[in-house]
Amino acid sequence: MKKNLTINFFLISLVGLSQVNSVVYTRDYEFSEGLYLTINQFKNNTPINNTSIVANISKNSVDFLKQVVQEKYIVYRDTMGIEQKIQTTEIWGYTQNRMLYIYYNNDFSRVNVIGTLLQFTALVTTTASFMDPMYSNYGLSTTTEELRLFIYDTQTEKTIPFDLKSFTTLIKRDTELYDQFMKLGKREKYDSQFIYLRKYNEKHPLMLPLK
Repeated sequence: MKKNLTINFFLISLVGLSQVNSVVYTRDYEFSEGLYLTINQFKNNTPINNTSIVANISKNSVDFLKQVVQEKYIVYRDTMGIEQKIQTTEIWGYTQNRMLYIYYNNDFSRVNVIGTLLQFTALVTTTASFMDPMYSNYGLSTTTEELRLFIYDTQTEKTIPFDLKSFTTLIKRDTELYDQFMKLGKREKYDSQFIYLRKYNEKHPLMLPLK
């Protein structure tokens, strides 16, 4: 019995310690500048910093990381000082000039809303096919690029479209907000998506480590 009490006290202490060493994300939070290989590096604010990156680019440049991620491969020194080489597509994202960028669809997009749910806008290429009426056996296709809204869920680590259908499904996690949202008319729901996104992030805040 005493052993179980000791274990429980230890676990409670760890939870309390983690909360003490964490803060709710606000716009005043300062991320360490650098590259994130994983979502956990982002959550722990432990990126590969600029001094560890090996590149023929001036590190005094205000867009140093933006230039680095344009390369196919990135070389950096790990904690042991050993050089590692990775493909840029393996990077989760990066922070530069107090802004967060996330990798999606072969590009890095700036995150507009930071929280448990990250919101960003990305360029998407679509292809439409149709038949040429002059030649019944000859098909044509057109390729267009358009900006679309997305949400990255830091809990499930999945990216979904930020549209009414997907967001309605996502907000079901919070019964109170879901009920409020469902009482709105269709047009009101569409216009209120960003409001409820922020409400969700406020109720379910992103916790980050103290610096």
